[in-house]
Amino acid sequence: MGTPALDAQTLGKILNALNDGVVVMDRRRTITYLNPAAERMTGWQLGEPVPYCRFCQERDVAEGEERCFLAAQQAIDELESEMPTRWGTMVPVTMTRSFLVDVEPKAGHMVITIRDATVRRQAEALRRRAELHRRTLEVLEAERRRLSLEIHDGVLQLLYGVRLGLDDLAYEVQGVSEKEQKVRHLIGLLEEGVGELRALSQALYPPALDDLGLTSALRQLAAQWTGRTVEIEVVGAFPPTVEAALQGRQATHVYRIVQEAIHNAVFHGRARTVLVRVGCGTCTCRVLIVDDGRGFDVRRAAEASGLGLRSMAERAASMGGRLWIKSRPGRCTRLWFCFPRPEPPEAADRCDRLCPPKASWSEAAWASRARGEAKGGSR
Repeated sequence: MGTPALDAQTLGKILNALNDGVVVMDRRRTITYLNPAAERMTGWQLGEPVPYCRFCQERDVAEGEERCFLAAQQAIDELESEMPTRWGTMVPVTMTRSFLVDVEPKAGHMVITIRDATVRRQAEALRRRAELHRRTLEVLEAERRRLSLEIHDGVLQLLYGVRLGLDDLAYEVQGVSEKEQKVRHLIGLLEEGVGELRALSQALYPPALDDLGLTSALRQLAAQWTGRTVEIEVVGAFPPTVEAALQGRQATHVYRIVQEAIHNAVFHGRARTVLVRVGCGTCTCRVLIVDDGRGFDVRRAAEASGLGLRSMAERAASMGGRLWIKSRPGRCTRLWFCFPRPEPPEAADRCDRLCPPKASWSEAAWASRARGEAKGGSR
């Protein structure tokens, strides 16, 4: 039993409700019908000729060959290009075509459906940007690791040899006050340089990430800052199963986000106390960073350049996570970072949503504690 034919009124309602544009044109490319969606996208009107898309405008054709690619090709009925609009702009579209069986075969009506590809292209551009950022981070981290090893295994070992030579020289000139004083001074300068190089090596790539795990690496990061005008505390820990699963790139992303947040709090926010809390819910791992600094306008900072803020957000996104920053001038700054637990448990239906921390992660409580500890210290 065949499908009942639709009456003209019902068919018109369907065409009017479509989000895709529908255009019917004759052999001379004159528009004989277009639905509201097509008119909104292009501004074309009944009786006007359909302009050629950018691809057809620019493609080479032989003499007498049909310029319209979709009209000339029987095997290909879909094309992505850009269509000229009535307003002098080009709109990215995906087009499909079919031919009407006319009562008059010479009429040769062709039906084109037009779908706005702007959103899809934007999504594709974002995907390519994210992929480029991911690869850039991989290359950057690999180079940081290489430089860290070069400093540790090359320059530092050479300086250790110099130190041994200076120790021997100090023994030989012992008792000769002027010479011994110069040698001791050189040893002091050398020790200072070795310390700076060791700190640079660890900043480029912390060996604790590979040797001890993420939580220990974060505690070492805090220890490097503590006592230098700022107190940093890391509270909580990632479970052992998460530590084992957080290897390589993911662990590095978390470490770099915390590292950047601490740097911003100390150098830009003039913070005296920074609290870092880490932990995991059912399916979500969280990091909360609160400082007692002078705060900043988040939107203005992001619009100005915000390379550090953007890098943190993109690192979070590359892990399937999200990052929030709440701050304003004169108030402390709070940063939340959530990402999917790398080894989700069986009870996946109880997974936490990727949202800012709840009661146990109270920003007010942490901010109050940060301010209290700051008041207890000397300025």
